[in-house]
Amino acid sequence: MSEKFCPECNGNMVEGTMADYRHNTVAPEEWIGGQPEVSWTGAVKNEERFQVTAYRCTRCGFLKMYADKPAASPGNVYR
Repeated sequence: MSEKFCPECNGNMVEGTMADYRHNTVAPEEWIGGQPEVSWTGAVKNEERFQVTAYRCTRCGFLKMYADKPAASPGNVYR
């Protein structure tokens, strides 16, 4: 991926993720298209789901997020 620069101060942006703590595990946050459709087990049934990738500026701390990678496995919005 090409190097990203901060839109606020032009500092270097480093890739990371927004963590979602579920059932004593950590998973990447997900963007879900529309309203969440949840099964009786708590699993999200929506087909349009993407992993959230966050970039943080090393100079000013500004965060910029993208949802451009399909989510790897079904998510669980509710505990």
